[in-house]
Amino acid sequence: MKQLLSALLVLATSFSFAQTIPVSDFENWTITNYDDLNAPWITSNETTVPNFGASNVKKVTGHLSTNAVRLETYASGTDTLVGYFTNTEGDPTTGEGGVPYSQMPTAITGFYKYNLPANDTALLIVVFKKNGTVISSNTFKIKGTGSLPTFTSFNYPVSMSVTPDSVVVLAASGNFINGGVNANSWIEFDQLSFTGPGITQPIMNGDFEGWSAKSYQVPQDCSVDGDVTRTTDKYAGNYAAKMVTIDDGTGSPYTGDVYVTMPYTSTSPDTLTGYYKYTAGAPGDEGQIIVMFFKNGMPVGNSIIESLTASSTYKKFSMPFQATQVPDELYIIFASSDFTNGAIGSTCLIDEVSIKQGSLSVNNKTYQKTDIKVYPNPAKDMITIRAEHKDGLIAKIFDNTGKLLVEQAFEKDKTSINMPLQNMVAGMYNLVLYTKDGAIFAVKPFLKQ
Repeated sequence: MKQLLSALLVLATSFSFAQTIPVSDFENWTITNYDDLNAPWITSNETTVPNFGASNVKKVTGHLSTNAVRLETYASGTDTLVGYFTNTEGDPTTGEGGVPYSQMPTAITGFYKYNLPANDTALLIVVFKKNGTVISSNTFKIKGTGSLPTFTSFNYPVSMSVTPDSVVVLAASGNFINGGVNANSWIEFDQLSFTGPGITQPIMNGDFEGWSAKSYQVPQDCSVDGDVTRTTDKYAGNYAAKMVTIDDGTGSPYTGDVYVTMPYTSTSPDTLTGYYKYTAGAPGDEGQIIVMFFKNGMPVGNSIIESLTASSTYKKFSMPFQATQVPDELYIIFASSDFTNGAIGSTCLIDEVSIKQGSLSVNNKTYQKTDIKVYPNPAKDMITIRAEHKDGLIAKIFDNTGKLLVEQAFEKDKTSINMPLQNMVAGMYNLVLYTKDGAIFAVKPFLKQ
């Protein structure tokens, strides 16, 4: 599924700082506003907006109702990304995930119009499952014939021998399975539904009327994950960073995180300072700051964790840290919840962050990336990692001393892997994702129960 996968952009800018983190005041942000489909749909905007500042799933005028959805194939340099929507976090081509569905339709119908060159093909994939087993897999290829400028009805047959309990649906503007994707191809869908004798159960948001205005906001020289926005509720200046723990779609908490990465070679005592506000979504939750040291892409020494307790007014934090071995990189995570007792609705504001003592030479690196999901968290016997990257990733789990415990590579064109945890004792661990050339793609702490 490489056309669905995102690119890792590494933006390098040279600075020289003494005693400060490059983004200390959260005054400068890059903001991209766009519309995206409501649940259950997950769209390629998760990839194109963070990495390219543009959406390729768009709200357009509908055929029989107000709205329809337009999928566009987006090109940037050597990357070509198809527009898609799907109702699964997993791999739709193999039927991973999906949503509940318990009737036996005989067709999937709707309306489409498109602009597809003769050598391009849009896709509509429908997979029915029963107790986790695929009972009906259907891939409908919408062959390119040039332009079809008006909405036209379609009716594709589906069949199954038993009643399903779930369904996976995906539509894409190009054939990401067999290649041949063309930039600037597009297709629009409206009124997607299942039909057949006695069929009453709709495809959720299949009329594409449900949309939400979204805003992807990134502070300068940082990267983000989850719900992170700029706020005028600041300690100083004009803005601060606001992180919120949200529902990940399954009822589990998904933290809002801000990341800062910088070269760092000191073993002298330093102190990370700044100001914060914190409101817990439920008793027991706290914000977290995590400081990690790396050398040659591998964690060295212990991770240092600071909890941020409830405070309705800005409160100063001072977090002493010291590397026990000479590192070459410092990795700092600000999170809206702790990773053992996270609560939906917890909110953390951070402002005016700096490092006291020492002198840092900074070649600041910003990792722009799509959502990287690690679940369940806390985990027991297995953890699933979902990440999109065009050239594959390697996942490694380290304990808090930096010892490597488990390593596993993503298979070609796969966006998720399962990693076993049975031989690990209960406690906090760090999941580090690497690109194939050894660069750090993401760091995610998690709890093993």
